[in-house]
Amino acid sequence: MKRNEKEFENGIICEQCFNINKTLLDVKLRPIKKAEDVQKGDIIRYSYWHLWHEAVVLSIEDVNKSYLKCYIAHYAFCGLFSYRTIIKEELKIHFDGTFTMLEYGPPKYDTYDPDVVVNRAHKRIGEQLFVFFSNDSSHFARWCKLKLKKE
Repeated sequence: MKRNEKEFENGIICEQCFNINKTLLDVKLRPIKKAEDVQKGDIIRYSYWHLWHEAVVLSIEDVNKSYLKCYIAHYAFCGLFSYRTIIKEELKIHFDGTFTMLEYGPPKYDTYDPDVVVNRAHKRIGEQLFVFFSNDSSHFARWCKLKLKKE
């Protein structure tokens, strides 16, 4: 949010872009405390290489009382001299509150159905178009989840 404000104040982005970003970045976060908190097509946030990172939940594979295993799609760090690539990867989501759910939903957000979200994510697996600040894990996840209209 602060970067959005600074970019607008310094004339880097226009008012329309500032307002769009403000809505997108104002999503509520909910700690994941139980298996029922996570569904296919959801967007989760967690620490990845000591940075906040977002991913699309593709499927839930296994559940027990302390964590669940799922498959996610996300921009993976593949090494210092490699391109970041959108991959499908297994992830354990622990129910200790370190993983959060991004609550995109009506009436504030127009979202795709979970199957469409998953299909959109699958279509981009293998992509290597990562760019800091303009096409990172959060941009990818939002693109999969939200019906964004060009005005």
